[in-house]
Amino acid sequence: MNRTRQITEAGLFAAIMIILMIGSYYIPVIGTLLFFIMPLPVIILTIRNTLPNTIAATIVATLISSALVTIIVGIGNGALALFVGLPLGYCFKRKDSTLKSIAFGGIGALAAYLVILGVAQGFLGLSVTEQLDQMFDLSGTMQSEMNTVLGALNNDALDASMAETQTILQNMQHMIKLIFPSALIIFSMVYSAINYLFARPILTRLRIAVRPIGSFAAFSYPKHMAFGGGMMLILAYLVGYLGIADPELVFTNFLYLFLMVFSIQGLSLLYYFLLKFMPRGFAIAMIVFLTLSQFLYYISIIGFFDVMINFRKRGTIKR
Repeated sequence: MNRTRQITEAGLFAAIMIILMIGSYYIPVIGTLLFFIMPLPVIILTIRNTLPNTIAATIVATLISSALVTIIVGIGNGALALFVGLPLGYCFKRKDSTLKSIAFGGIGALAAYLVILGVAQGFLGLSVTEQLDQMFDLSGTMQSEMNTVLGALNNDALDASMAETQTILQNMQHMIKLIFPSALIIFSMVYSAINYLFARPILTRLRIAVRPIGSFAAFSYPKHMAFGGGMMLILAYLVGYLGIADPELVFTNFLYLFLMVFSIQGLSLLYYFLLKFMPRGFAIAMIVFLTLSQFLYYISIIGFFDVMINFRKRGTIKR
């Protein structure tokens, strides 16, 4: 591809990025989808074009879109597009494994979110914890007003229900603030995975070869993930026990990461066995149900032991 064609292509994808960035801000519902696939143009540019052109196109799109939305949103969109698109693009180019690609993209997404939080804190003085406090304070105020109105009914059962709701809100506020660091990591990985999955069919249509993703029923972490997960929990316990950091904060975040990471392995194992007894559609429905159920903790334990023991037989899964 000659230089003129490369620059033209970079300009075209910069225009596409501008549309995605502005649309994600102004268009209801669909804007959410546009937000999640913003790195796609950068992924394609990384594969087909040069690194300087890719970075330049993203910067131009960020500057133009910032003038039409807000500077904070513009910088955030640009950071997400570049920090997620570049690593995913290079992973597609090298035909890296799915797990490795999503991991690198997730690290980029996490870096982008930290940039966004830093910019918001620096320019606007916005703090995540303060925003969460304000949100729950508003909910608490509304709850108090409702208690005042309904308190005149002199209904003991209703009063008890209102008090229980207030307690639930307070516990939820404490828990959300507690697991925010680990939740940010998980969301970064989810953001990367969504872009990875969306990019695959588009790259195929553009006649760019992609590595086969494989069946979810055959998914498995490397064995060292289990040892790393176990050491992670032990380290969290020791850090809290020795008083190096807040024990509740450290252990809760590590436990949440453990739950989310190894639940994927557990669901994959269950999906493998479900396919043996029911059609694929029913098996998928069961996996969705289990994902949203209270059994996810136990599924993560199963997944942890599956990484070490490998309950599944090796070989291609017949459909």
